[in-house]
Amino acid sequence: MSIVLKENVKYRKLVKDLEEKVLAQEGSIRQLQEKCQLVNDSLLTESEDPSFEKNQAIVEENDINVTSIMNENLPKVNIRLGLDVGHGSHSNVAFFSYMDHDLPTPSPDHTLVFDVSPTDTNNHYNKFTGIFTAPHSGTYVFTWTSYCVSGGFTYLQAVVNDIVLDSSYCNAAGAQYHRSITGTVVANINQSDAVFIRTHPTGINQGEVVSSDNHRTTFAGWLLF
Repeated sequence: MSIVLKENVKYRKLVKDLEEKVLAQEGSIRQLQEKCQLVNDSLLTESEDPSFEKNQAIVEENDINVTSIMNENLPKVNIRLGLDVGHGSHSNVAFFSYMDHDLPTPSPDHTLVFDVSPTDTNNHYNKFTGIFTAPHSGTYVFTWTSYCVSGGFTYLQAVVNDIVLDSSYCNAAGAQYHRSITGTVVANINQSDAVFIRTHPTGINQGEVVSSDNHRTTFAGWLLF
């Protein structure tokens, strides 16, 4: 769990640092716009001057440069932040991931890493840590499916930061083949919250968590509204 918390702290610091850079850039843009406005105001009283057309061309060029700065830099910052600022609160957020191999009997408080992610709109799910980071606040749906090997059992939890949203228990004790369990939760999530699937912090698991082409252990989520 300490690894997850450290990751979350790191992401929050990154977001804060980049937000400060955005504010600094916006301040510079405002200064450029104010200078352009001063030139415009001056030209309004000098429209009969022979140099008017030349000065007007300079003003228009400055306006274009300011717009270019905004269009070029802000999308890059938004991508670094992992945010969809320009699309509003209803921008597309969705991911689907699965484990590409069986997981030997996991220890308690083990974060499952779903290392294949065929669908990950705007890259908010990290296939190396198993963590989804919310790009903005809203109501989200999360669902997961796990397969436990014959004779085994696995106790999983869906967690946001350090709060348990829901849990599932896959029990194949006495079964002749694999069994599966699916959990689904709808939750209000805040921007930068970390959501992941882990084993119970104190529970004991037995046997592999199975994941193959025919029995995939999966984790998915999307923004509802």
